[in-house]
Amino acid sequence: MNGRTKARKVERWNKNALSEEEIKVKYMEAIAENMKKLEIEKETIHKIWNLIGKGIEEAAGKIIGIEHKRKRNDWFHEECGSMIEKKNSFYTKMVNTSTRRNEQQYKDRKEAHKLLRKRKYLNKKLETIQISFDNRQAKSF
Repeated sequence: MNGRTKARKVERWNKNALSEEEIKVKYMEAIAENMKKLEIEKETIHKIWNLIGKGIEEAAGKIIGIEHKRKRNDWFHEECGSMIEKKNSFYTKMVNTSTRRNEQQYKDRKEAHKLLRKRKYLNKKLETIQISFDNRQAKSF
């Protein structure tokens, strides 16, 4: 083995669910119920701390749940997918029959895809800057 340990997946609680009053009340009631169940007499402070933490985590798991990971690839659309397919077909063509023309076609397609991704990212960034400017939020851009 190479000595590296696998990074542990961090699960985050769905804090946005607490903005709903009904869920917030249920969560607080679940924590209170878990705290009533604790038997903390003759326990060390570390053990008490761990029991409280487990009670809070148990309530969070039951009531608010885990936040699902958001996708970050706003720039990826069908156009990008078709460009990737074309680029991959040129790559296989280049690998199967290695000619200068095939290599150049692959490089051109690769550059075109890179420019498309960059253009879409910049357009999205410009939209957010324009919205911030319109709302007079100069600090956000």
